[in-house]
Amino acid sequence: MNSLIADCLDLLSGQSYFQSYLQLTKEQWVLPGSSIDLSPVENIYLLGLGKSAPGQVYHFFQEWNRHSTHQIQNDHCLTLTKEERLDFGPIGKVLKGNHPYPGDLSLRASQEVMDWGMSIGDRDMVIVLISGGTSALLCWPRAGLDLNNLAREMKEHMNNGMSIMELNRWRQSWDQLKNGGLLPFLKGKLIVNLMTNDIPSGQFEMVGSGPTINPEDERVKSFCLYDTNIFSLELKKRGHDINWYQMPSETKGSQAIARVKELCLGPSAGIFGLSGEFPFILSGHQGRGGRASHFLCTLAWELGIDWFEKNNGILCSIPSDGDDGPSGGHGGRIDYNIIKKGYEYLEEAILQNDTLTWLENMGAQNSAFNSSFNIMDLHFIWKDRK
Repeated sequence: MNSLIADCLDLLSGQSYFQSYLQLTKEQWVLPGSSIDLSPVENIYLLGLGKSAPGQVYHFFQEWNRHSTHQIQNDHCLTLTKEERLDFGPIGKVLKGNHPYPGDLSLRASQEVMDWGMSIGDRDMVIVLISGGTSALLCWPRAGLDLNNLAREMKEHMNNGMSIMELNRWRQSWDQLKNGGLLPFLKGKLIVNLMTNDIPSGQFEMVGSGPTINPEDERVKSFCLYDTNIFSLELKKRGHDINWYQMPSETKGSQAIARVKELCLGPSAGIFGLSGEFPFILSGHQGRGGRASHFLCTLAWELGIDWFEKNNGILCSIPSDGDDGPSGGHGGRIDYNIIKKGYEYLEEAILQNDTLTWLENMGAQNSAFNSSFNIMDLHFIWKDRK
């Protein structure tokens, strides 16, 4: 277990993250299945959107300038990220927005992003790094809509178990920057999207509700920088054979628990992995400190003590989607020794055995967990029939 978790955190936080996308020659940027001629490009601008954007911008900036003669200038970089996370590296300007609910911070920051984009020249290239949290952070409601009402609506949708795809479609119905809406405010000869897919779906274009995605805009090239499939292949190279389970993108909260419970109760044994954020609040045993805790407590409640004893079962959740932690109750670990104390003890157990404490106790690379470069939540189920 220690080796698996340490390798997971290393893969989600290391500089190797960008290696396959930074194949640079003097005048060419070679990308998977494509290449970009850099000779006519005058300036390169870098825009980071999402909870892990500070780390992404920092590492991309460093690696690009290490390998390319077409340097990115510090003052050509802009980052929009979560309010609590600002200091990763001295790269350009960092804006803070609201997450997960729309608010005034995101409104002001989005205006600044649009103003920044309009200042870009016609011979310039814009590289956009998009990761989880962008849908909330980048926000520009249609005229006449009230932010407070939208925030209340979103809370209701999440409490009712709305899936990530439904939630993004709802955002797209009122937000002018979704579905390519940011593109008119991004000048430049070429726009390259590098998307980190943190949602339980292979549709990487949907990350962040696609603010810079438009098939009809010939300036735009889009690539999936990282997702579960890429992550799984990297883990396999390190000797970890994980049975990854892809949650259907339309899955609601109660349906998700039912599907994972079915997986746990099935005949197969081994290590099962689920990646991406579950953007819902579960009913029943709520847990404290976030949705990862809710997921653990509710699934443990549904499986029951007999499942843990018969299968040497372990549930763990690592909310490593950006630097949301450390915080009591963020994810954690549940096994037989915890659940046998009683269901009423689960919430207390999560607080005492949250992800950071658990990683520290087992000697894993918890410093990687603290890095704002991490880009997706991880959930693991250990099942070993006696």
